[in-house]
Amino acid sequence: MAHPLRVQILQILAGRSSSPKDMAKELDQPIADVAYHTKVLLNADCVYLVDTQARRGATEHFYRAKVASGLGAQPWQGVPDSVRSSFAAEALESFNSQAVAALEAGTFEKREGSGITWMPLAVDREGWQELVEILRGIKPKVATLADKCATRRGNPDALFPVVVALAAFEFADSNSNDERHDG
Repeated sequence: MAHPLRVQILQILAGRSSSPKDMAKELDQPIADVAYHTKVLLNADCVYLVDTQARRGATEHFYRAKVASGLGAQPWQGVPDSVRSSFAAEALESFNSQAVAALEAGTFEKREGSGITWMPLAVDREGWQELVEILRGIKPKVATLADKCATRRGNPDALFPVVVALAAFEFADSNSNDERHDG
């Protein structure tokens, strides 16, 4: 994740499948650079190949981010803190932009069950570990659901993009928040 273009590619592929050619246009980057960094992400097991299509004598490859490619996933543990912080900041900025765009377009609450929940909690070290395990258990279930939807689609237009966000982090001023949320 040491290259900012990889972070941008992951953000695109987290929401949909795309080819390096299409991402290069979207990111205003040379296709060779986007293809190279997509291949690095593929080799790092952060993305997977979902489709290929013949295009004028060549083969266009379409990729999608693996659900476990997020910040808390095992491959991220070896990434320097500064890079992880930068990715987290970009991911939160992207999430915020998507949420605001959905609100403005009227799609945020379009489907029954849509919404957002924010739950400040106070936990001890053992509770933190339990919370981490709960969140780790959700990611494979979401990935399985996405795979099921992709395989049962009779009509590609039947699929629609959604955002699922999971986050767990300590408050910046944890001492005052512990006191505020204990009672």
